[in-house]
Amino acid sequence: MMPTNLLLLPYEPQTLLVNKKEKLRLLMIIQFFIKTIIETIDLFYFKKEYNKFDPHLGDTLCQVRAYQTLLLINQANKSENILVVNDELHEFRVLYHLISNNITNFKQLIDNNASKYIKELDMSEKLYDFLNRQKLVFDITENTFFLVQSYLLTSFSIKNEENISLAINYKELSLCLGVGQTSARKVVRQMQNNLSFMSCNFVKQLFSDYSAEKGRSSILFLLKLTDHQGRQVLPCYETTRIIINHALKRQSPILIVIHRKFLSKSDVIYLLFTPHANKDGFEMHKNIDQANQEQSCIVIHGITTYDHQIEYEFQEDFIQRFQQIGLKNIILANMAKHPQYSAKEFESISQNPFSLLFTKICSNLNFSIKNNAFQSDFSLALAQEMENELIEMKSKAEHIGCYIEESSLFFIQHVFCDTIKNQLINKNTYVGKRPLKVKEINYTLKDQLNTYN
Repeated sequence: MMPTNLLLLPYEPQTLLVNKKEKLRLLMIIQFFIKTIIETIDLFYFKKEYNKFDPHLGDTLCQVRAYQTLLLINQANKSENILVVNDELHEFRVLYHLISNNITNFKQLIDNNASKYIKELDMSEKLYDFLNRQKLVFDITENTFFLVQSYLLTSFSIKNEENISLAINYKELSLCLGVGQTSARKVVRQMQNNLSFMSCNFVKQLFSDYSAEKGRSSILFLLKLTDHQGRQVLPCYETTRIIINHALKRQSPILIVIHRKFLSKSDVIYLLFTPHANKDGFEMHKNIDQANQEQSCIVIHGITTYDHQIEYEFQEDFIQRFQQIGLKNIILANMAKHPQYSAKEFESISQNPFSLLFTKICSNLNFSIKNNAFQSDFSLALAQEMENELIEMKSKAEHIGCYIEESSLFFIQHVFCDTIKNQLINKNTYVGKRPLKVKEINYTLKDQLNTYN
């Protein structure tokens, strides 16, 4: 069953509309969403501006949305899908024309009958009934539902000078919607909850491609939590591990953008990696300028900070040091050391989510789960193996310099999806630009992820 436009609204379907102003406001909100859907389809499928689909959710799973977007791009480039998208675009343009006419007529009725009671305008009516009567309850495909919310949560995000999202601009969104900031917050919360649910389902689908991973999948989804705002969250490390393995299988490229900070200078290095032929790791592209510039990829932005005693490290030496560790190890070490959940309410288990499982087992020997994940010694042993792997990768991050307090190799700040061409446009922009200080990075990754909008 496809989602409908009702899931985008800040009101419940049974909300009572008591006057003509509320009905007109609702029509204008629907008009805004239809217009945004048209913009979304155009930007994603035709203009290919993929970096405009980098939503702010306030969790630790931007890598999931990045990979979701990348797979949607690969799917969209098939000719048969373009035909479907064109039909969908036409339908929404027809809808936009319909609602624009409805709003014009509604305004005229209000102007002509300002002091009169008109049943059609003034009778109390449930939101769903009113929209249904206006023929404005409509389905949205899963892909478009994902993309339009990603686009809105990107468009109305507040970014720092490194283009990393920190929060949502509720004031601007409320002005565009024509509602108060409280209602704007409800819209954002609804979209963030919708996307978090879709992200968790997406991760489950990735696991389904690997029958050997069934045990890990069962354990991972025992660690799925829902925060007080309704967002569903999964541990950062294990979700990244399955994404990396899937990306290797699907031959997905990864572009690393490294902002290096020295005492008196800074620079940026761009490294493009593609999976080995045997799909067990990544190899670096020899000349990024000769790569297919239109190719979409996972983009990972991060920083390298040097001790004040190190005046400069030649790029060739840094790249050699980077490759000795290996891209997969560097990404997974980062994600292991990163808090596994972002919400303050999960702070006690954010460093080791497995403690939650073991506490439950020890406190209740009859602990039962739908998928019976802990009904065998093998499953318990697997959970312990996964915990040991997480601890080992945390230790590796500390040893090689891949975490916030010690980023001498590479500390990941953000993951999203874009084309190589679009990223290389900025290749010279960052040279000499002041990279984030450690204190600022701390704000980006702690306050950003722990602040709920």
